[in-house]
Amino acid sequence: MRKKIGIYGHSFGGGAALSMCKDGCIKAGLALDGYFRGAIKAEKPFFMFFVEGRYEKDESLQGLWENSSVAYMAIVNGSAHYDYTDLPILPPHFAPNIPKNLIPGFGKISGKRLVDIVNKFTVAFFNVYLKGENIEELLSLGDDFEEVLFYYKF
Repeated sequence: MRKKIGIYGHSFGGGAALSMCKDGCIKAGLALDGYFRGAIKAEKPFFMFFVEGRYEKDESLQGLWENSSVAYMAIVNGSAHYDYTDLPILPPHFAPNIPKNLIPGFGKISGKRLVDIVNKFTVAFFNVYLKGENIEELLSLGDDFEEVLFYYKF
């Protein structure tokens, strides 16, 4: 049986997902505002979500993009690092009842909106590289979300 495994992670888990793409069983990877260090490149198709402003300030992200042959990047305006966790969508009795704008690491985008963006891009990306589905659906998603700057190269 052919193994078709995708991997993803948030923050340092995004860096771990990139490292795991060196394994022959992994076919594609994805990072949710991942942290990467050193001279790096994606060995397999790799999708990166970033908060607004981060790519422009981080040379390691720019190097990852430049050194990778099959890469996708979605910069989500209004998002911040912890928006890519479960916290923005948890019921108030599970999360601190503090307005998001008072907690560092949260942006202006609603949790439900970001979940919709991340889910649509993630499913389309893995469908292409794990199931062999048509790439056109993935490439057209950039037009569906006005807060997303979407880039790809292959």
